[in-house]
Parts: sequence; structure tokens; C-alpha cells
Amino acid sequence: MVINLEKFKETNVKVLSGRDNGQALRKKLNLDEKDKTGEIVSVVIPDDLYSINSSYFLGLFGASIRALGESRFRERYIFKCDEIIQKNVEDGISRALKESNVLRGI
Repeated sequence: MVINLEKFKETNVKVLSGRDNGQALRKKLNLDEKDKTGEIVSVVIPDDLYSINSSYFLGLFGASIRALGESRFRERYIFKCDEIIQKNVEDGISRALKESNVLRGI
């Protein structure tokens, strides 16, 4: 499966933000079911984006990170983006893991 975020952002939008927006796209893409199939997901992030806020990232991918764990998430979700956005991805993964620990009481 390929998720091209260009198809899901409005024209001239340079920053993706809002947990609700990420969660809405997660639902639209049916990622909860995809996580169960073992399918590899390529996430293409357009070069004209300046940032993906952690709230949006967590809304879109947080449940997958928590369900799969870090290593399986990284194996299954391949991000194709520039190095600046890759830092947003790494921050989002880190935050999801911290949320997971808080939810489990660790």
C-alpha cells in the first residue's frame, strides 16, 4: 500500500497539524485493519511540506506504533521524505512510545 500525503492535503498547505485530522485520515485509510495484515505501507511525503506536527503524526500513526511496537512499525511503515520531515517522523515515533509507556503505567 502507498499513502501519498499529497492526495490528502489541501493545496498550498505547508504544515500538517491536528490530532483530529490525523485520526480522520487514519480511519479513512483503514490503518487499524492494515496493521493486522502485515502489509508494508510506503508513506510518501511531498517535498513542499515544511513540517508534520507531532499531533497529526500521532493521530495518523500513533495507534500503529503502539500496536506493532517500534521495530515492527519501522519494518512495516516506510517513510519517503526529506531529512527535515524524517526528524518529525522520529519525534512522532518517540512521542508515541512515551504515550504507550504512560498508558501502561510504566
